[in-house]
Amino acid sequence: MKSRSISPTYGVVYRPFENFAIFAGHTESFAAGTRVPTYYVNGGEVLSPAKTKQNEIGIKYMWEQLLFTLSAFDISQTSTRAVDEGGNERLRTDGELRNKGVEFSLSGNVDERLNLIGGFMYIDARQEKTEYGILDGLKTNGVANLSATLAATYKINDKLTAMARLYHLGSASMVNERFKTKKYTTVDLGLSYMHEINDVPVTLTVKCFNVLDQAYWKPNQHPVTNYNTIILGNPRTFQISLGMRF
Repeated sequence: MKSRSISPTYGVVYRPFENFAIFAGHTESFAAGTRVPTYYVNGGEVLSPAKTKQNEIGIKYMWEQLLFTLSAFDISQTSTRAVDEGGNERLRTDGELRNKGVEFSLSGNVDERLNLIGGFMYIDARQEKTEYGILDGLKTNGVANLSATLAATYKINDKLTAMARLYHLGSASMVNERFKTKKYTTVDLGLSYMHEINDVPVTLTVKCFNVLDQAYWKPNQHPVTNYNTIILGNPRTFQISLGMRF
């Protein structure tokens, strides 16, 4: 099967002030067709190539050593759907996934010791142009409407650094809005200690993930097979690592 497509990419950035910029861009990508997994009746078949289009507009602002970015995006990509055929499922391309939303991010140093990175994204992800409009308007499976994170590192002294991260994921629809996962928030903490042993730099890192032992389910949708799953989140977990630089 031969397919052809033009995939343009272009953008523009305008800086009315030294620490402020406005940007806009358009991107198109053309990916090779995916081989269907063997558990479908048409397993081994190669689907048609998929096209993705993205439009984005936003602003960037630099304050001291902190960079702030706010953007709005509109992304459409070819979708796949499993169709029942007398008790067997066939995977085929059908319609598009339309993702529209806004994203905010920040990164940089507050001072010599404190570094921040984080942001949030709100997304309205829905299915469009499906056969006979059967799924049009339904939310995309496994895509949370809101996600946010804020991470910080604080340099206590030249050898010891503390780390912290707050992560939030909103609710997500599954199996074409038949089910919905609950929103959840997790907290991670850590310490990193740098030392030298026989002139070899050594870094010892201790981390605790999900400090509050939050019980949660993570939504997931396979980007190719459109297979919906939910994964049980990890409980409170400790991790110790040792790194050496030769």
